[in-house]
Amino acid sequence: MSNAFFEAVESQPDLFKAPAVIEFRAFYKQDGEIIEIQQVDQSLPSEGDYMVITEKEYENCYYRLSVFKIHEGELKHFPPAHRSWYLEQHELPVNPWIKE
Repeated sequence: MSNAFFEAVESQPDLFKAPAVIEFRAFYKQDGEIIEIQQVDQSLPSEGDYMVITEKEYENCYYRLSVFKIHEGELKHFPPAHRSWYLEQHELPVNPWIKE
């Protein structure tokens, strides 16, 4: 081999360094509400409460943070409560089902 190869390796010691291990961190408040989810290097320290989640959990909850919470150390799905107005048919101002 030529000396150029060895010179290139010596001048760039990070050339053959292993790539960083990426993990997904879900940062949350004390009540379990998720603030944000970040994709960070595993070796970097983070401030605040966070939980490491899998890539599949990340894909499921990234765009729907409001329905996921951290509960007892696990990521749980809490669907929003069903809202109904408890109106009767005759109480609606415009009701096609009632003949006048």
